[in-house]
Amino acid sequence: LPLPGWNYYRLRELDRDGKIVFFPVKSLKFESTELKPFLVYPNPVVDGMLNLFLNEEGDYSLSIKDLQGRQVMEKPINNALSFNQILLPGNIKTGVYLLTLVRGKKAYAEKIFIQR
Repeated sequence: LPLPGWNYYRLRELDRDGKIVFFPVKSLKFESTELKPFLVYPNPVVDGMLNLFLNEEGDYSLSIKDLQGRQVMEKPINNALSFNQILLPGNIKTGVYLLTLVRGKKAYAEKIFIQR
C-alpha cells in the first residue's frame, strides 16, 4: 500500500543460477486522492481479527453488513492511526460481507470474506 507523497522502490532479481541483480531505485509520487483510502488485510479475514490500514488518520465510522444488508457490526474509529486491529464479534459467520468506512461525507466500501 503506497503512502501519500514520495515512495521509493528497488527491484531485486534472483536468476535461476542464483545470481542476484539489483536495479536502480525508482521513485513515485502519489497524491492522496489517487490512493484507495483503506486496505483490509488479510482478505479472507481469519481468526476474527481484521487489520485495517488507513491512508489518512482521523475519525471514521466502520460498519460491516452481510449481503442481505443486515448490519453485523458497527464501530467508531476515533483518532485512527494508519494501522488498526479490529476484533470481530464472535457471532459473525463464514461468508462474504460489505465493509463500509465513512469519514465526513465520504463513504468507501469493500467486499471482504470472513472465514471462521
